Amino acid sequence: MTNKVVFAAPDHTVDHVRELMAAKRIHALPVADMNSKLLGIVTSSDVARRIDGTREVRDVMNDTVRIVRATDPVSEAAARM
Repeated sequence: MTNKVVFAAPDHTVDHVRELMAAKRIHALPVADMNSKLLGIVTSSDVARRIDGTREVRDVMNDTVRIVRATDPVSEAAARM
């Protein structure tokens, strides 16, 4: 697990997020506002399906996010999924 989380902003373009994911070798990014409030998640599948790379992340992200704490038991995480 890492403490350095990479975020996307809702106004980032799909192209920007696609490049960021490739550079960081990751397949999903949390989407947060300027106050670091979690708004959703965008995945490589979300951006791969979008031909128009100028669209904003807010248009393609999933805003239904389930969260768990690092201290939660794995069984709790599994139950939420």
